[in-house]
Amino acid sequence: MAARPALAWLGLAAVTGCAPPSSPWRMPVARAPLPPPTSTVEVSSGGAPDEPGELPDAELRQAAIEGPWHRDEAAAVEAARRLHRPMLIDVTAEWCVPCKLLEADTLEDAAVRTFLAEHFVALRIDVTEESRANREQQRRHRVRGLPTLLLLDPRGVELDRVESYLDARALLMKLESARARSGE
Repeated sequence: MAARPALAWLGLAAVTGCAPPSSPWRMPVARAPLPPPTSTVEVSSGGAPDEPGELPDAELRQAAIEGPWHRDEAAAVEAARRLHRPMLIDVTAEWCVPCKLLEADTLEDAAVRTFLAEHFVALRIDVTEESRANREQQRRHRVRGLPTLLLLDPRGVELDRVESYLDARALLMKLESARARSGE
């Protein structure tokens, strides 16, 4: 009976491509290349916004155009605290097919991008490379598999977690719920 879960995982890894590159169950998956990730929005350190959680109009428009993703965790945490905004953390990897689908179909959706730019601090953690730093981030955020989306309040308390693909409508509902619960 113990072999069944292992075989089920093996089948899932073979179908989704979400086994790490060093895994013996990793199978090549043919897929079209996706466009490069959107650029990072830097939160300016000059002058505090008039209201908590608000960005100047020009900065907000630029964030909606470029995409809301931070790449530096410390800077994203500081921005969330300073702006009194909840955080969305996307833990992803280049070899993860569901991660790429989530990015292309859901996270790049215009309504999702705008909502994130207006109400959240978004952080993308790429764990493609097997390194000590990536393993530490995965351990710290209790990542059990990919894709993983974490919704945190401005203090870093976890509000919700998504450990699979979901469409833009479902993610918007989760984002709205997390925003309301965070007090933003």
